[in-house]
Order: sequence, then C-alpha cells, then structure tokens
Amino acid sequence: MLKAIRTGFVLALMISMIAVSGCGKIADKIGAVAEKSGGTEASETETASEEREVIEALLTEDSSEENASTETASTEAVSGLKRISFDPSWKYADFSKIHEGTATLYYADAPIAKGITVCINAGHGTAGGSGVKTQCHPDGSAKVTGGSTAQGSVTAAAVSGGTSMLDGTSEAKVNLKVAAAAKAALLEAGYNVLMIRETDDVQLDNIARTVIANNNADCHIAIHYDSSESDKGAFFCGVPENQTYRS
Repeated sequence: MLKAIRTGFVLALMISMIAVSGCGKIADKIGAVAEKSGGTEASETETASEEREVIEALLTEDSSEENASTETASTEAVSGLKRISFDPSWKYADFSKIHEGTATLYYADAPIAKGITVCINAGHGTAGGSGVKTQCHPDGSAKVTGGSTAQGSVTAAAVSGGTSMLDGTSEAKVNLKVAAAAKAALLEAGYNVLMIRETDDVQLDNIARTVIANNNADCHIAIHYDSSESDKGAFFCGVPENQTYRS
C-alpha cells in the first residue's frame, strides 16, 4: 500500500449521513487522500501537494459526471464565510462539556454552488479534552465495542489526544492537513464546507462537533488515523448494534 500503511497507520473515516445523497462518495474520495498522508519520507509540502491533487482529480471527475458544463472553479472558490457558535438548545447539546470554540462555514462561489454543505472534522486537537469525560452514548448505555475506550465503558474522554506517526508527528496534525486539502477541493467542486477545526486547538468536544454538524451540514466526515500493524485500509464506522442506543 501507500505511505499510511508503511508507517503502520490507516485512516478511519467516521461518517454521519444526514439525508443527502452522494456524501458517501465524497468520503470515498477523501479516503484516497488519507493513503497519501502520514508518511515519513515526504516533506509536508510534497505531501500536501499530493493530497490536493488526489482530491481535486476525484472531485473534478465526480462534478463532471453530474454536470458536464460546469467548469472548475478558481483556487479561492469562496463567496463568504460564517462563524458557527455552539447553541445549547440543539438536540443532544446538553451532553457536551467543552463548547467554547467556534466552527467556520465557507460558502462556495455562486456560479458553481451545489447547495450541499459538507462538515469536515479534523479529529482530536482540543487542549484539555482528554481530562474531561462525557457519555459514550446519549442513553447512558455501555460501549459494545472496544478501542481506545474499553468495551463496557459508559464514559470516554471528551476529546482524546490521538495517536502519533512513527516520526513523532501527532495524529491531530496529520488530520488537520487532510482536512485542509479536503476543504479546498470541496469548495472548488461547489460544496459549502463547515470546518470544525483549522488550528491545533479548538475548544469543541466530540459531542459539540457532532451537534454543530447535525444542525449546519448535510453530512459529517470526521478524519482520523487508527493505530495498526496491519493493513486495514480506509473504512467506515457505523452505529453499534445496540438497540437501546439506536432507538
């Protein structure tokens, strides 16, 4: 495989679909970029360029399929932006414990705008998040799967610190690089983009991030790398088979 596999880390794209067709295809495309990140041999400039090229090529192809007459937008394909603050009245908002930060919604240029908003959530990157606990599930039920938070747990870190690459680069930094490349390519393809995090630290826990996405985007793509010694590739994470939680 590519660099992500050689370094022992693979990407997990955690998808929350919110009634819009095509978002799964967007996630597939961003997954291709993940395999270009996390390597130790390439410089940050080279890796960022590769990420951008892969996403742009795939999204341009998808856009052409939908509308052959649509031309590729300029690099700065933004008609405006809006800061999104956490609203405590939103559903499930009361489960959040870290929500002082803001997200940013970027609007695609009108001539190419599709009217679809994609939330890009660069995983981790919340200072102090690992020392705060939030419920694993809204109904208070225990986790039915393992991972960084053990099976049977009812609480987890509000935002964990994440893993790190073999060269010592934090997962949070690599996630941010992939998110930035995805943002640029999505805007150029006519999608509005809701960016949860664009700096090393945003004071929004995982619940706040999800609630913001649920109320301001058509789909939510959280970018993460998973620690592994084997090739798991890019994969989707669904809701666990917990009937109480699902209901």
